[in-house]
Amino acid sequence: MGLRYQKISVTTTGSAGSASGNTTASSEVLGEIVKIYIDYNASCPNTADVTIESTLGVADETILYDANSNTDAWFYPARAHALNTDGSALSDWSRVWIEGLIKVSVAQADALTDCVVVHIWYDERP
Repeated sequence: MGLRYQKISVTTTGSAGSASGNTTASSEVLGEIVKIYIDYNASCPNTADVTIESTLGVADETILYDANSNTDAWFYPARAHALNTDGSALSDWSRVWIEGLIKVSVAQADALTDCVVVHIWYDERP
């Protein structure tokens, strides 16, 4: 229990501007995403698309999509209004709950080792 950390590195292969790759973390996350830092390789073009998703369940759930970027940045993703039992929105915000593996995919990049390194902090729950 408490704040945990995962680092996921993605190496891309292919032609300049259209290289791609993906990496799925080896350990599951059970908790709420607190923050994510995307660290782009200095040679990554500004056409790169990064998708971070949870891979457990009926369908993959997108946590964060950063399109046409190569700028290192902090994200506090997918926060949404919490809902009452009747479906009406509360005034506060809640973090996204993740239960499963996290997958990072990169597209429209150049062929690079560690094209993108994603750092994820999450609040683990029992």
